[in-house]
Amino acid sequence: MLIAIPAGVILLASCASPSPEISESPEGSEFAVLDEVTDIGCGEPVPLRGPDGQPVNLTGLWSNRGEPEPGWNVRQLGSCMFAADLSSPGPPGYYQVICDGTIGTDFVITARCIDFLQGGVGQPDWGREYFLIRFADSGQVELVRCLDRETPATCEEPIVRWEPPT
Repeated sequence: MLIAIPAGVILLASCASPSPEISESPEGSEFAVLDEVTDIGCGEPVPLRGPDGQPVNLTGLWSNRGEPEPGWNVRQLGSCMFAADLSSPGPPGYYQVICDGTIGTDFVITARCIDFLQGGVGQPDWGREYFLIRFADSGQVELVRCLDRETPATCEEPIVRWEPPT
């Protein structure tokens, strides 16, 4: 038995009030970003700025550099971040991995992620992870997913804002 979340739904949890609302993306829009969320208890946006002085907004589709398809759907709401791994091998139309977390002024998102396959049948396991917000030499925002923020060997390759191939 496979437990997964439909691709049009993003679950809001760690920054959330006891009973958050769940919004669905428009029908037929697998990669649509969550646009309307109410009463989830996220604080004011963290005033993060890039090297160019512009505010950092993480909402959007992200992927490894040069990938033809987006790998993550990320939503920043106040001081909260929600993400769904679009590239994980779940059944079509479902997310296998989802994360939620709190954005810190130190450019670190302390998150908890759940992998519905790794947690076993009916036993999903929320694990502590970190997303480091970094900037490439070009100034492009990168997200780096790590199991331990102090141990680079636990980190994946950085992901960047996805752009459709031209």
